[in-house]
Amino acid sequence: MQEDPERIIIFRGLRVRMCIVTGVPDPSASALAKPVDKYPALLPVLKAMATIAQGGQVLCASSTYTLINSRLTDIARRVPEQPNAPFNSMQSALHG
Repeated sequence: MQEDPERIIIFRGLRVRMCIVTGVPDPSASALAKPVDKYPALLPVLKAMATIAQGGQVLCASSTYTLINSRLTDIARRVPEQPNAPFNSMQSALHG
């Protein structure tokens, strides 16, 4: 597919920042408690990561990285090579 030289991209979408943190819930927290109350030890880490993330970035805590490190190559194989191609992660997980 050829690019149209007169086509100008004005907006590609929102540039959100995301942080992924993994941890164990507080056993004393109520089942009806908010996630913030279930994971009090993770809050400082999450807040620190959110302040340094820039729009369009996804940051991963070291605890999460340790858990997924051995699967990163497999995860990368499931991501489409074309960034704008449709990608159904559930379908990929079931049939990949």
